[in-house]
Amino acid sequence: MVGTFGYCAPEQMLGLVTPASDLYSAGATLLFLLSGRAPATMPQSRLKINFRGIVTIENARLEALVGRLLEPAAEDRFQTAAEAIRALTAPG
Repeated sequence: MVGTFGYCAPEQMLGLVTPASDLYSAGATLLFLLSGRAPATMPQSRLKINFRGIVTIENARLEALVGRLLEPAAEDRFQTAAEAIRALTAPG
């Protein structure tokens, strides 16, 4: 297993890797860029990083994107980068 705690998806700890695992890492990196704090230093509950209340993300669409990217269960995350980009850029 290769990865940095807080940045690698929970399934990576079991040796399972999918594109959704990379998207988790992208979400963790975004969270670091927005907060200046490593994701592993933030409170967690059931493997979910509880960043709301610690990090203020003024753009609701971006906050929802980060939240979904950081879902502990791979099936609850975006499955492709294109899907994540569509969620961020869709009109409305």
